[in-house]
Amino acid sequence: MRTRLFARALVVLAVPSAAVMAIAVAPSLPGRVPVHLRAATTVAEVHGSPPPRATPPVPDPPVGDFAGVPYGPLASQLLDLYLPERPAGTGAVPVIVYLHSGGWVTGSRANVNDAAAAQVARGFAVASVDYELARPGGGGSFPGAVYDVKRAIRFLKANATEWGLDPARVIVMGASAGGHLAALVGASAGQLEPDVAGPLAAVDSSVRAIVDLVGITDLATFSTTPHPWAAPLSAGFLGCPLVAGRAACPAELLRRASVATYVTGAAPPIFMAYGGDDTLVVPATQGAPLAAIWAQAHGGDAQSVTYEVVAGAGHNLTAAQLDMTALDTFLDRAVGRSSVSALRVADEREAVA
Repeated sequence: MRTRLFARALVVLAVPSAAVMAIAVAPSLPGRVPVHLRAATTVAEVHGSPPPRATPPVPDPPVGDFAGVPYGPLASQLLDLYLPERPAGTGAVPVIVYLHSGGWVTGSRANVNDAAAAQVARGFAVASVDYELARPGGGGSFPGAVYDVKRAIRFLKANATEWGLDPARVIVMGASAGGHLAALVGASAGQLEPDVAGPLAAVDSSVRAIVDLVGITDLATFSTTPHPWAAPLSAGFLGCPLVAGRAACPAELLRRASVATYVTGAAPPIFMAYGGDDTLVVPATQGAPLAAIWAQAHGGDAQSVTYEVVAGAGHNLTAAQLDMTALDTFLDRAVGRSSVSALRVADEREAVA
């Protein structure tokens, strides 16, 4: 049972401890040629028959944890990849692109919410991505953070064969600021795209589904939320000045950074979860309005949006607070497989018995 990644929990605006888990650096996967190949050819030549055609074996996809995989040319463009164990004959696996919390100004790929981590044992790969952060006293990170996430998605698709990933089954998931980016990236395929070339230009940034945990959705209402962090975080992300404690951002910039701007009937299904007592990202102004817009854009399709408010919970949501059966079912439906949640419960009951 994998326990190392499971210990990750969502920590908002907390710089992760330096004592992070040790993860192996990704090895190269050179082609392998069987050593008996030349001997077989020599025997064939002696007997006067044509040599057999060599068919190099397809290497097994890697498993385990791989740290610091570069997805772009910048030193900050790194991701950690967690690959599930695979029974013999298992095909390419779906991948969850995870985006950490931290108010767009802090946090790192080392912070993985345990609800995302739990999916590795269920056969999903998880890629935790570092993205551009706003610099104190400097420029904002919008749309740079969006460009980074979309570059990472394209990188994973372009290199899917090497890692045994299914490029057609990519899901984007995030918490808090990462939840905002997940929803924004998922809704804006074809817009806010990075400038890429080569293999990354041959694939797109579209995803099959979105999971948004306590994510900001509307920058105009969030920036005026009566919480001491709301205005400075908004100003930092968008590169706006703080004037008398308020983020002095142009209305058009607030609109461009808000998720609803990009929602159409083509947007993938979304799972949204918020804490009922969250005073920073308030469900009534962030979660509920976007859920309604999403459903309306899809003609009221109940499967287009799953919206959950966890009573009594604050801003940090963990697997223990979430309806994990609902989340697992959503993810399984998104990647086109029967939900294994019921099977997992049955196995646990059998083990107890």
